[in-house]
This record gives sequence, C-alpha cells and structure tokens, in this order.
Amino acid sequence: MTNDRRAALLFVDDDTNVLKALHRLFRHENYTLYLAEGGAEGLTVLREHTVDIVVCDMQMPTMSGAEFFAQAFERWPDTVRILLTGYADLESTIQAVNKGRIYSYCTKPWNGEELKLLIHNALQEKRLREEQERLSAIIRQQNDALKAINEHLEEKVEQRTAELAQANKTLLLHNQAIEAARNGITITDARQAGNPLVYANPAFQRITGYDKAEVLGRNLSFLLGEDHDQPGLESLRIAIRRKTTGYAVIRNYRKDGSLFWNELAIAPIKNANDEVTHFVAIVDDITEFKSNQAQLEYRANYDDLTGLVNRNLLNDRLNNAISTAQREHKVFCLFFMDLDDFKVINDTMGHSVGDEFLKIIAGRLLNCVRACDSVARYGGDEFVCVCPSIAKTDDAALIAARIITEISQPLQLNGHTLHGAVSIGISFYPADGADKETLLQHADTAMYDAKDKGRNSFSFYTQAFNQRLMQRLMLEEDLRQALRLEQFVVCYQPKFDLHSEQISGMEALLRWNHPEKGLIPPDHFIPLTEDTGLILPIGEWVLHTACLQAKAWQLAGLPAINMAINVSPKQLHSPTFDQTITRVLQQSGLDASFLDLEITEGAVMQDPDNVAITLTRLKNIGIRISMDDFGTGYSSLSYLKRFPFDNLKIDKAFINDIPLGEGDVTLVLTIIAMAHNFKLKVVAEGVETQAQMDFLARNGCDEIQGYFFSRPLPASEVEQLLKKTN
Repeated sequence: MTNDRRAALLFVDDDTNVLKALHRLFRHENYTLYLAEGGAEGLTVLREHTVDIVVCDMQMPTMSGAEFFAQAFERWPDTVRILLTGYADLESTIQAVNKGRIYSYCTKPWNGEELKLLIHNALQEKRLREEQERLSAIIRQQNDALKAINEHLEEKVEQRTAELAQANKTLLLHNQAIEAARNGITITDARQAGNPLVYANPAFQRITGYDKAEVLGRNLSFLLGEDHDQPGLESLRIAIRRKTTGYAVIRNYRKDGSLFWNELAIAPIKNANDEVTHFVAIVDDITEFKSNQAQLEYRANYDDLTGLVNRNLLNDRLNNAISTAQREHKVFCLFFMDLDDFKVINDTMGHSVGDEFLKIIAGRLLNCVRACDSVARYGGDEFVCVCPSIAKTDDAALIAARIITEISQPLQLNGHTLHGAVSIGISFYPADGADKETLLQHADTAMYDAKDKGRNSFSFYTQAFNQRLMQRLMLEEDLRQALRLEQFVVCYQPKFDLHSEQISGMEALLRWNHPEKGLIPPDHFIPLTEDTGLILPIGEWVLHTACLQAKAWQLAGLPAINMAINVSPKQLHSPTFDQTITRVLQQSGLDASFLDLEITEGAVMQDPDNVAITLTRLKNIGIRISMDDFGTGYSSLSYLKRFPFDNLKIDKAFINDIPLGEGDVTLVLTIIAMAHNFKLKVVAEGVETQAQMDFLARNGCDEIQGYFFSRPLPASEVEQLLKKTN
C-alpha cells in the first residue's frame, strides 16, 4: 500500500443497518469505504478494487463469515481480516480462525473508538510488513546489482565505484529501516558451524529481553530453553539443511523465562556465486493472538460459571468413550444429575447466591470422581458425568451414594446455611444405548424416576421407565386439554362443628372426569400439575368455581358457611397470588371472611419470609388461613407463632388409630391443647367412626371432616344436605 493512496476498508454484513452504522463511523476518516451485503458481494468488491482491511460479520445466512474469510485468505492473503462476532459465536469464530487467518476480532455491539483504534493499528502493522517486504526486495535487487557490477568490473571500474557508493547509502538506509522495524530481524552466518547469530535488530532485543552482546555468536536455539519437543522445529531444521525458506510457529522464552509465541520465518541469503552465506529470520511475537485464540477455544468447550466441561466438549468425550468401548468391547456408565429445588434458592436468595451455590456443587462433584471421568454442566442445574472405567452397577451405586452424601453436606452462603440435594439417573453403554443421545435420554429418564421416589436418591435405567414416561407424557397432554374441555369438576366435603352440631364449612376438592379413563384420583394428577406448572391455571379455576358456588348457596338462602380451598406451593409462591385472590373475590361477590385457604407446612417452609408477608396481606382483608396436614411435615411451633393461622388441621394419619392407639391418642391430645393455647381452631381430618368422633368431641376438638359424616359431594347434593342438616 503506497503512502499517497488512501487506505481502503471493506465492510461485509447481511444487515444493512450494521453497514450504515459502520459507514457513519468511518465516513469522516481518511479511508476509502466499500460496503457489501453478504460474502458474495464482498468477493466481488475484492476482485474489482484494492482493499487493505476487510471487516466481516460472523453470522450471515448465505455465506458465513468463516467461509468468506477462507476464500478471501486464499485469493487475497495480504488483505487484513477483522471479525465482528457475538459471544454466542465463539465456536464459529474458531472456525474462522482455522479457515482464514484473522488479524483480530471485535464483539458486537462494538465500541466505536476501540474499533477505529483496532483498524488504525492493523493498517500500521500492514504498512510495516509491506515496508519489510519492500526492503527485502531492495536487498535482493541490490545483490543483483552488485553481481552485475562484478561481471563488468574491468570495463566499468569508475562506474562501479560510484554505484558502490550509492549502494552503501542505500544499504545504510535499509539498515536504518531494519533497525526501526516492529518485528525482530536477525541474520545468522550459514558458513560457520552452528549457524551463529551475527546481527539482531533492536526489536529482537525488545521482544526477547536479551542485549545484542549476549546473543551474538550463539545459535538461536537458546530461545527454546528446555522446550525442544515442538512439531514446528523439524520443518525449520529441514529448511536450514536444504538452504531454503522456512516457517513455523514455536514457543520461545524471554530472558526472564516468560513464554512468547514466535511466528518465525527464515530465508537464505546468497552471494554472487549463488551460494547461501547467511539466513535472515523475521521474529513476530503473536502471544496476544494465541492468547485470544486460547480464550475462544476455552469458552467453546468449558462452562464460564463452573469451569466444568460444557455440552460441546461433553459430546466429544462421550463419542470418544463410545468409540473406545466399542473397539475394546468394554462397558461404561453415565450419570445424569439434577439438583433438587435449586429454583427455590435462585428465587429466594437471588441469582448471585445461586451461581455461587452451583460453583460449590461443581467442586464437590469433581471431588467424587476420578481424573479419567468427565463432569459436565449440561445446563442450568443439570450435570452429566461420564465414567469410562465403571462397568458394574455396584460401583456406580457407590459413586452415586458418594455424590449424594457430598452434595447434601451443609454450606454457608450469604449468611444462610444451605443443604443441597440431587437426583441421579444412571445408564450403561451398551445395554441402555449404543449412541450418546440414547444414553443421555435414558439416564435422564432414570433421574426422573429418582425424583418420583422422593428425590435426593439415584435410580438405574430400566425399560419399564420408558413405558411410565410415555404414560406420563400422555397424561400431561390430557391434562392440558382437560381444562379447555371442562373435564374438571369440584366436589365439596362438609366440615362438622362438634359444638353447634351444624355444618360449619366445605372443603373444595378437585376431581378429573376423564372421558376414557373415568374419574382419576387427585393423587394421580395433582403432582403432575405441580411439575408442569398447570397447577396455576387449574388452581385459579378451582378458586373461581368454589367461590362462585359458595356465593350461589348464600343467594339461595342457605346458611352462610366457610369455603376451604387447598393452595399449592406454586400458587402460594406466585408473586401475584394475593392479587389473584382479590380478583376472584371481586368477580364472585363472596365476602373474604367466608374464604378459608388451606396451606401445607411444606409450602410455608420453601420461602417463609415472603410467605409470611403474603399471608399477612390476605389475613388483613379478612381471609381465614388454615395449616393443613399438621404433623406430617416439620411441625414447627415457631411457624404457628409466626404465621397468621386461624385453624390447624390434624392429618388423617393420626386419627386412624384413635381412641385405641396410645401413641396417636397422646399426639392428638397434645396437638389440640397446643393449638388452643395459640388460639387456633382444631379440625380433625379423616374421621370415619363414631368412636373417633366421640373421642374428639370429649377432648375439645372443634370440627371434624371425613366419611363418617359425609363423603365429598357434588354441588347439587350439598344443597340438599345443607337444607336437611342446618
């Protein structure tokens, strides 16, 4: 590129808005600008114009940035290439580096000044390289001139003397240029043993840290330190033996011992007799480029947060494990792991705490496996471990148990003590799958079986899981249709006041009347609605239906009674739950004092601080709140004091054996006394016999509910019961 010609820039992008933005950025700079909408148009511009720098987007639909740069590098290798890329393009960026060497890259969105500086520096380096090539050409031309002078020495002595004087001036200029070059330039004497160094420019001293006096007379191999086993070295040795040009990228070491990457090019220098007398070497420090390349490769293969293998590298290692096992007729196992209730940590303590939690879990997983095993973060709170040397279920079970124990150890984060839990599914090659997709799928299926068994456990894949999974998927699809097709119904089970001997309320109970399978019990589909999130629209429908029914009974002149509705954990932790309740009450016309929300201990435990705020808001508008299934969970007295409960419901499990079971009698009496001390009403669930009701009435229980008094009834039958009983 001559100094009197304006530098030419070519911008290639399929997005015209990007091209316009780049044109606006550089239109006042002293450059000739070309714009191309896509790789094909960019190649046309390169054919028709002299271009110094090409800036190209990575992601283009017809021809990607990698493909465009590969063709540009092949046809116009002297053009400087700069890549525009997003962080999601890291793998593609490496492809671009491999197919067409790029000078550097800039991430989107770019910083205008940084991009200008990047292009300015690239032009400066290009000019220096071109000047270096020009100087080398001049040196060769001068050697030819000297040869011609020698041939005509006898005839043109005076002319030769004048030309030599001019040549000396030119050589002095060349030497000054070489002294000022950015790259290191050295000359070695090929006629002496060991090819010793006879010249090194200041740039060589700056790059290596060695003074000229320390290196003259030495072979350049001292820059290798102890690192002599490098693939590029042999090509350089062959070039020196054959006295030809050579090129290699090698690791060299500075005087202080620090590593630098040397893109080394050597060329022979011949005398007038066409004999190689010296070698000139160009030392280009590309350490920064190699560092950028290494970072791109790392990001393409490792998870940024945990440092574990990512999906990309996991696929490679899993393929390698399958190939090795297939070739050597071996068995190996795969663990698919999912952290239990990790979402609760993220939702309650924030993503920063969640990220730190994942880092600690990743470290614990690495502590549980061997160096030959690969632990990968598969996504979110999912992890995969490939164990190439584990072939027996007993060994796999030991590792799974070790992982569960390690993950379950308490840890301190942000002033809180957290306990991890993990569900693990295990599959074996080749019994459970001959390819990575099948192995992962079956291990994932086994992991869900572990969750179904109570979580924080492990399960081996069996063929029966597939059938259960298909049944679950079909049930899930039916559930999505059930609400739209009005297949759900609400039944109502009365609560009986033992003091007034009147019906005091109803509990709304969801039923699913499937057109083919008939009436499906709640315990068969309610957990699935929780897992899929369908509990939110279904739960709101139950609220609407039950509140409208309670208001309808009042309008019909029946006694005003409470309507109890079960609230799932997902509903309770929804940020708009209290707004939903308020809206339902307004739409139904039911007064808040007749609505009783039943909440389990487990739902309260997941996020007690926010739950306390939500329940207090609901309590303030007059809603009654009951703790459901007391005794089956944490049974914490502090929660009875902390939360604004009105009622406490004793679970059926403690009612079954009274009045004969001494242990249950003691527990029930204790719960009744404790609840009354907290000024709570006591409701006994699952009362099925006269003896149970008499015992509860004698000992101060306020209300009962169960088949002894009434099974759950459709709304029409409840109306008749209210007229008869009250």
